[in-house]
Amino acid sequence: VIGDYLFVKAFTQASKIGGRIPMEIGRACSRMAEGQLLQEEYRFSEISIEKYLEIVKRKTSSLFSVACKCGGLLSHRFERELELFGEKYGVIYQICDDVLDVVGLEEFTGKTRGSDVRGGFFTAPSILSLESLREAGDMERAKRFSSIVKSRWNTESDVEFAIRTMVESGGVDKSLDLCREYVSQAIKIISELPNSEYREALEKITLNTLERTKELAGT
Repeated sequence: VIGDYLFVKAFTQASKIGGRIPMEIGRACSRMAEGQLLQEEYRFSEISIEKYLEIVKRKTSSLFSVACKCGGLLSHRFERELELFGEKYGVIYQICDDVLDVVGLEEFTGKTRGSDVRGGFFTAPSILSLESLREAGDMERAKRFSSIVKSRWNTESDVEFAIRTMVESGGVDKSLDLCREYVSQAIKIISELPNSEYREALEKITLNTLERTKELAGT
């Protein structure tokens, strides 16, 4: 309820600005809701990395993208570049969050490891783990791993097996590799902007998000 209240207050303030900003925020909220619904639709079901990224770009990237775009609209400069940067950063943020759900130290993340497995969500680490297991011909482990994420009833032993599998099969490392690709894309986009303290801040945030994730993951 508090979150809804703050959202309404923020939207009310945005409406006072006029112009395109309220419309852009409305569109972003719609895409976020669509992404959340899409994620629920595929809950307890295997999805491809392409479908995962589609969900992420709606559910998570929409927020970062519109925030950056509104900055461009207010300054009347680099609207499209900032929007694209926000989309890339949203993917970076979500992949890092999914990695920390597997290997993050709970005293720092404040989250219990394996919550995505318990919730039946196939994320980058689990999707890429399955790909690796099947490519290696380890069908038995792939079958057990997939059945655990698809199950609504798992023991702590099941969850620990899934976490261990995502680490040992390279799912976590491959997720970080995918994250690095998006970091490179994001940096390339903002490198085309004029040099300024604001551009440097965006670059620093982007790089630090990945590096901080690696630190918390102990990689």
